[in-house]
Amino acid sequence: MEVDGVDLARYFTFSVAGEEYGISVLAVREILECGTVRRVPRTPAFIRGVIDLRGRAVPVVDLAARFGLARGAAGRPASVVIVEVEVEGQRVVVGLMADAVNGFLTGMGRAGRRRVPLLDADRLLSPGEARQLAVVSAGREDDDGSVAARGARLVAGRKRRRGGR
Repeated sequence: MEVDGVDLARYFTFSVAGEEYGISVLAVREILECGTVRRVPRTPAFIRGVIDLRGRAVPVVDLAARFGLARGAAGRPASVVIVEVEVEGQRVVVGLMADAVNGFLTGMGRAGRRRVPLLDADRLLSPGEARQLAVVSAGREDDDGSVAARGARLVAGRKRRRGGR
């Protein structure tokens, strides 16, 4: 059922730079404590790097940087919300840095008396930006060789140093 163009589905809410956002629970795979994010050279500033998620390189997006917002008073994101987004017909797993995880929202973009911007996980990035994430996630080179599988090599190198675990 839709009201005013908003699907009355369940949304997961989180805070970024003092602002609250909601995203469909169907896009959320898991929530992690923000640990070590390994920087990948020559990627846009809002792509903070990759995390090792059970042996898989997952690109992490800093939404504060992506939206041009100043980082909140806490300074460092507390959580990474792992979401699955569609990039040119393929599903890609991406981490979104969040300052705080707030819970679930049902309805028309409201959390209590506040209106909450609901994000479409599949449209957070432009097609070009999404392709860069897909390259980092898949560990392959893009057309001009600029990313060159560095994310996957960072995770693989870390696993070798820990004895393959």
